[in-house]
Amino acid sequence: MPGDEPAPDRRGAAAIAALRGRDWVLPPGLARPGRRSWLRIGTLDGGPRTLVDPRGLICPCSHAHGASLDWWIGAQDRWHAPAREAGVRQRRVGDAPVVETRLRIPGGDAVQRVWAIRAAPGDGADEHVIVEVANETRVPFALALVLRPLTPARVARSTDVHVTALPGGSGSARRLDHCSEPFLLLPRPPGRWAVGRGGDDVFAAVTEGRAEIGEPLEGWLGEPAGDGGLGEPAGDGAVGELGGPAGDARFAGGLSDGTGLLTLALIFPVPHGTTLRAVLPRGVWPPERAEDLSWPTVVPDHQVVASGWTAQAQRGARLDVPDPLLAEALAAARRSLLLAPQSGAALGRAGRGPVHAGDALHAGDGWGPPASPPEVAVLAGALARAGRADAAERSLLAVADRWYHGEEPGRDPTSVGATLVALGTHTALTGDGRVLEPVLDRAVAWLRRWDRAARRGRFPAGTSPARWARDAAVAVAAALAALGQPDGAAGVRALAARLPPVVESVPDLDAPGVALRAVGAAARRLLARGDPRALDLIALMLRGASPVWAWPSVLDRSTGSGADEGEGDDAVVGALFVDVVRDLLAVEVDGGIDLVPVLPAGWWGQGWELHEAPTTAGSLSYAVRWHGERPALLWDLEPAPWSPPDPVVLRVPGLDAGWSTTDRRGEVLLAPVPVPSPPAGEVETGAAAVGADARPGGPRPEDRARSEAPRSVWRPQPPGRTAP
Repeated sequence: MPGDEPAPDRRGAAAIAALRGRDWVLPPGLARPGRRSWLRIGTLDGGPRTLVDPRGLICPCSHAHGASLDWWIGAQDRWHAPAREAGVRQRRVGDAPVVETRLRIPGGDAVQRVWAIRAAPGDGADEHVIVEVANETRVPFALALVLRPLTPARVARSTDVHVTALPGGSGSARRLDHCSEPFLLLPRPPGRWAVGRGGDDVFAAVTEGRAEIGEPLEGWLGEPAGDGGLGEPAGDGAVGELGGPAGDARFAGGLSDGTGLLTLALIFPVPHGTTLRAVLPRGVWPPERAEDLSWPTVVPDHQVVASGWTAQAQRGARLDVPDPLLAEALAAARRSLLLAPQSGAALGRAGRGPVHAGDALHAGDGWGPPASPPEVAVLAGALARAGRADAAERSLLAVADRWYHGEEPGRDPTSVGATLVALGTHTALTGDGRVLEPVLDRAVAWLRRWDRAARRGRFPAGTSPARWARDAAVAVAAALAALGQPDGAAGVRALAARLPPVVESVPDLDAPGVALRAVGAAARRLLARGDPRALDLIALMLRGASPVWAWPSVLDRSTGSGADEGEGDDAVVGALFVDVVRDLLAVEVDGGIDLVPVLPAGWWGQGWELHEAPTTAGSLSYAVRWHGERPALLWDLEPAPWSPPDPVVLRVPGLDAGWSTTDRRGEVLLAPVPVPSPPAGEVETGAAAVGADARPGGPRPEDRARSEAPRSVWRPQPPGRTAP
């Protein structure tokens, strides 16, 4: 399978169970099994990513360590915690990694938006994650920004917080440090605060204070604790005031909790029609740099940031598909794919020092090790095939440079083969030999070693080493052809033919947990063979995504969400989805290119286009239009300067299996196409209905009230008006 399959995460199960038993407000991924989900946000070439869960919990640290920022709303009726409310809707803004979470309360919505920006010079950070909460009701409400000792995936450790004044802004900004590192920048001191310690959740302190006092905005927190709010908590927490000088002085002393479960709620009034904005600083390392932090000089609006992502997405290949659901998923996945490359900025974690240095591709949040060689092969390949090879260039150059200086990617065929696939694919599609030529001698030596091993029967067919070795030989052959070495390319192709063939397999869709990496890889293999079973797997990938188009590593079939292992937003699965849609329009096969290898039923009578898609033969563009039952094909294959001169066979097996051409450009009216039966993904199968009969994410109870999805060709329906 492409990429390393995630290992089950059993750590912290007892801690999670303990918090459930004490009635903590927990994110969905901790409250119930099989709900692991989040979305990565960040900036292009930024450092480790920030995670946003389906209810707006923000984790600026690793999903395995550190604290998170939650938000609660004190409305006219009661306090509302999005993690426990049914009336929560979440979406991307403009398909970008800009997240909007809406909480329904009496009178309208409380709206949280989260996005990342580059920090301006002099701000003291590399990036800022902007958090704003808008009051779209007709009455004021109270907003609690809550530091939580947990992440979307596990219980973390929170021992101390400290608040100091912050330069810039309105002059009353504050900086909250968590475990000796800057965590949150506030525009002004909170009006009230509440703390939970000793394993007690602060939510009880907030709600009990409101119940005792009355109206949410009329002294609802009650009297401060006898020692200024810093003594032992009464009941589930201590409550105090932070508005005046005395309050600031008491709070500046800091709060601590030896149990590691310190949780703090900072409460602000938000009048109707207004917005409160806070900032999570990123990339403040070393710790001494925190003294240079100030309120951000410039904060672009979330719509401006989303427009910037749209401009980035318009670079490279353009895929126009007739299915609105598929188009929306593709647009979001392509934007998230650009978050895989991360820069060499060294970001610290309390007491741990820099997490990584150097440009690298990452499959997750970026706090752990860089992507493994199989993951790099998928991520870099998807970027190159999407026309954004530039995004992965620095990461691949770093891989080649380390290998050139003696740091091999591994000693096994899987690691070395996957690395050669990444370097060879990039070279073949761009003609840029800088990533492969420095290690070409080593690559050839490995290929010869595998050839000898195969002759001796040491490469059993169907194993991961055999598959990666064969894929590496194919990629290196294509790269040599692009580098103007046809004889070398022919020799490596002959070597590839001697390696064991790839054994096709389809994942068990009846399994309780389905590895979506395996699903995406199988869909690509089936499309290359023109096998309509690929539509089953595409439909499953659509159903396996969250409402904001984030794919978990493993899909829990019982919940329709992420299983309790792996990533909640797996960049490798998202990259495979981008590749799958690209392959549905055009896939390179031995000796040519197949356009529309399989025709989805709902595409009959519809038009679609592909523009400037990189291939080893050049830049491919084509469009399909219909004249009654006959599709018309217009194509243009523009050779690149590095493209081999060999003729390229174009076929359209999904529309007219008998047609082919070696012409680089032209137009043709194909044979009549009978109305196809519904795709396999739209009917009941042994794996249950996997068609897109609802929005992605499966039949979650909290999603049942969601409005019907837009018209999609992945569900049974009559042809559209444009159909003959």
